[in-house]
Amino acid sequence: MVSVPDQFLTDSTGQGNPAIPASALYGLGVPLTINDLSQMMADETEYHQPPLYQDERTGDLKHSVLANSRAQKLLGWRPEMSLRDGLHRTLDWVRTGE
Repeated sequence: MVSVPDQFLTDSTGQGNPAIPASALYGLGVPLTINDLSQMMADETEYHQPPLYQDERTGDLKHSVLANSRAQKLLGWRPEMSLRDGLHRTLDWVRTGE
């Protein structure tokens, strides 16, 4: 998962370039659980309700980490900020429009 500012850089770097395959993934390359992401969102939005859990469904992914090695090799791309910082900046933008 990448921050919105990193995603913008990703889109502008590889957009329209036929040498960049669609399979070049842009991620932090580190595991992140839904619980981690939920806690980050709760911290940033001051939402204090506990998450609601449901039973596992057929086909649910238990683990997935997006590697960015192909984007690094083809574009020299690396994430420029942490997910937490990107989330904070994105939510600030949503709140203020700036």
